[in-house]
Amino acid sequence: MWTRLPHLRLLHLLLHKRVVFLLFIVLLLLLLLAQEGHGDISGSRRELPAHKRQSVQYSTLVGPSFLNVSAHAHAHARTGHTAYLTCVVRNLHNYTVSWVRARDIHLLTAGETTYTSDHRFVAVNPGGGPKWVLRLHHAHPKDAGTYLCQVSVTPPISTSVNLLVTEASARVFPGPEVFLKASSRLVLVCEVRGCPYPAHPTWQRGNKVEGGTQVEEGHVTASTSTPAYEETTTTTTSTTTTTTPLAAHNTTTTFTTTTVIPSTTTTAAPTTTATTTTTTPTPIGLPIARVTLVRPKAKVAHSGVYTCMNSCTPPVNLTLHVLIGDEETAAMQHLSGSPRLSPPSCWLLPVLAAMTSLLQLMTS
Repeated sequence: MWTRLPHLRLLHLLLHKRVVFLLFIVLLLLLLLAQEGHGDISGSRRELPAHKRQSVQYSTLVGPSFLNVSAHAHAHARTGHTAYLTCVVRNLHNYTVSWVRARDIHLLTAGETTYTSDHRFVAVNPGGGPKWVLRLHHAHPKDAGTYLCQVSVTPPISTSVNLLVTEASARVFPGPEVFLKASSRLVLVCEVRGCPYPAHPTWQRGNKVEGGTQVEEGHVTASTSTPAYEETTTTTTSTTTTTTPLAAHNTTTTFTTTTVIPSTTTTAAPTTTATTTTTTPTPIGLPIARVTLVRPKAKVAHSGVYTCMNSCTPPVNLTLHVLIGDEETAAMQHLSGSPRLSPPSCWLLPVLAAMTSLLQLMTS
């Protein structure tokens, strides 16, 4: 019995060392795993591949929803051109995006398949991303109205896009023919409506682009008595006119559909009014571009034909007459329709009146 005791102690010692060794191996493995996991987390914080970022953005824990609804609530197209209606859907998963015409609840497309006999409607999903676009080729005014972008969840969710289809038009202010007294302030305005950005409106005289003009391009964003415009371009030039987009503003810039010529401007013709008011409501989403030519003091050399050019409409001409002295009076009388009496007429009328009186006395 006593002879076996050293062997038992030796066996117990060996087993103890094995346990310690195994525990050491386990701790080492846990430490390596912890370091590897910590490296993955820090790496994910630094940068994720594109496909992983997309999988995080479109998490299965959240249902479909629409993004940037107000930015895509209105669409505009010129008659005969292609209209683009857009909605952005986040977390779509395996659901389907459909486009429906609101006025008759007519299904146009489901996914990228067209379900109407009118093949002008085509739905596209660029790059398989969150943006869904309904393209309407050869749009005409009767296509205007509300369209619904719908997702086939239960119950379905939808967002509306209002389409405006218009003909582009251009007008000049204060009118096609302007009579202005020399040294008065000269303000010429050309307004282009219904031309998608950029319209590039410019004033030209002959083949030369007039410098010192201001260009404003935007669209109607509110239906009020004084329509609001979202300003996208404001450019002042000294030699040539160009357009440079500005950064987005948190507030909207307000234009008015009333063009006011400053009180310092004197016009010789009564038909040239100081204020032109548009009473027709301006539809939301309508693009409007304006180019304004200002000269502090009009000179005779400024007289001539000015042409408003843009990318949508035919050129519109404005003829300017800068008058001095008697030319102003003559132009005013000519346009007012009152004939000027020649010097012989001044003495002929009294003579005829006297002769008529004399004849009446003789006959009496």
